Amino acid sequence: MTNAKNLLLTGLVMILSGSCGGGFTSVEMTRRIDLLDAFGSRPTDRVTRFQLGNELGAPWLTEVQWTSEFRALPAAGGESPPCNDGTKYRLRKEGERTSADLFRYVEVIGDTGDADISDDRDCSCDTHVSRLLLNAINFEPSTVAGLANLEYGKEALCPNELDDLVLGGRNFDGPVDVDLTGSLRVIDGRAILEVTYFVRSAG
Repeated sequence: MTNAKNLLLTGLVMILSGSCGGGFTSVEMTRRIDLLDAFGSRPTDRVTRFQLGNELGAPWLTEVQWTSEFRALPAAGGESPPCNDGTKYRLRKEGERTSADLFRYVEVIGDTGDADISDDRDCSCDTHVSRLLLNAINFEPSTVAGLANLEYGKEALCPNELDDLVLGGRNFDGPVDVDLTGSLRVIDGRAILEVTYFVRSAG
């Protein structure tokens, strides 16, 4: 559903870019992270399923998805030396929130006051996911490490021209609409986290 929504938004941006003199900018970033590597497990380790949260009796899963509610973020304002790094905004889950959600906290930066899409994977003063805190995770078999609350930020979740789909220029030049989805799946015995962050100039 969300991937289809992103494709529709991307198509809309392409149409508007052609009809409005290139005034729209968008970026779509997808990152895949092997959580077993993050937990320091061996390359040969394999898991069959996982459990989210610390509650007794939480369901065992092989796949879970988290989708943010629609969020429109305001313009960042003027540039201030060395730059305007933007304001952090929290994204909330679409639908019912539970103690066993994939993410405990999601925070992003949209417009930053100047060029917004990185050209060097640095993301200082650029749009990015500033904080992504996962829920506690327990793996089966229990010999594989888990339970830590992993956190990722702009070093890992930095949209840029080198790796991602960018339409229009590099500057949103005002308010933006943002969308973030995350999924955790067991694939070939590994726990793969996939995060997609989509930002476009608000129309």
